[in-house]
Amino acid sequence: MNYRGDCTEFDPEQILGPDVHGAYYRIVDADYDPAADMTKRTFKPIPPSELFGGQR
Repeated sequence: MNYRGDCTEFDPEQILGPDVHGAYYRIVDADYDPAADMTKRTFKPIPPSELFGGQR
Protein backbone atom coordinates (compact mmCIF):
# COMPACT_ATOMS: atom_id res chain seq x y z
CA MET A 1 0.00 0.00 0.00
CA ASN A 2 1.13 3.54 -0.66
CA TYR A 3 0.99 6.38 1.84
CA ARG A 4 1.70 10.08 1.42
CA GLY A 5 4.74 11.29 3.36
CA ASP A 6 7.49 9.44 5.19
CA CYS A 7 5.79 6.49 6.91
CA THR A 8 8.86 4.29 7.21
CA GLU A 9 8.67 3.82 10.98
CA PHE A 10 6.55 0.86 12.05
CA ASP A 11 6.30 -1.81 14.74
CA PRO A 12 7.15 -5.16 13.10
CA GLU A 13 5.15 -6.96 15.82
CA GLN A 14 1.96 -4.97 15.20
CA ILE A 15 -0.90 -7.14 13.95
CA LEU A 16 -3.26 -5.49 11.48
CA GLY A 17 -6.68 -6.78 10.56
CA PRO A 18 -8.81 -8.62 10.13
CA ASP A 19 -9.66 -7.82 6.53
CA VAL A 20 -13.04 -8.74 5.01
CA HIS A 21 -11.85 -12.35 4.65
CA GLY A 22 -10.66 -12.64 8.26
CA ALA A 23 -6.94 -12.44 7.44
CA TYR A 24 -4.37 -10.62 9.60
CA TYR A 25 -1.13 -8.96 8.45
CA ARG A 26 2.18 -7.49 9.56
CA ILE A 27 4.14 -4.70 7.90
CA VAL A 28 7.47 -6.18 6.77
CA ASP A 29 9.00 -3.30 4.79
CA ALA A 30 8.57 0.41 4.13
CA ASP A 31 10.40 2.33 1.38
CA TYR A 32 10.18 6.11 1.13
CA ASP A 33 10.52 7.94 -2.20
CA PRO A 34 11.38 11.55 -1.31
CA ALA A 35 10.85 12.78 -4.90
CA ALA A 36 7.24 11.62 -4.83
CA ASP A 37 6.84 12.10 -1.05
CA MET A 38 5.30 8.61 -0.88
CA THR A 39 6.00 5.53 1.22
CA LYS A 40 5.30 2.02 -0.04
CA ARG A 41 4.60 -0.44 2.78
CA THR A 42 4.75 -4.17 2.18
CA PHE A 43 2.49 -6.45 4.22
CA LYS A 44 2.77 -10.18 4.92
CA PRO A 45 -0.19 -12.36 5.92
CA ILE A 46 0.09 -14.02 9.32
CA PRO A 47 -0.68 -17.75 9.32
CA PRO A 48 -3.56 -18.73 11.63
CA SER A 49 -1.14 -20.95 13.59
CA GLU A 50 0.71 -17.80 14.73
CA LEU A 51 -2.43 -15.98 15.84
CA PHE A 52 -3.91 -16.13 19.30
CA GLY A 53 -2.18 -19.38 20.21
CA GLY A 54 -3.14 -21.02 16.92
CA GLN A 55 -6.87 -20.61 17.45
CA ARG A 56 -9.02 -18.66 15.10
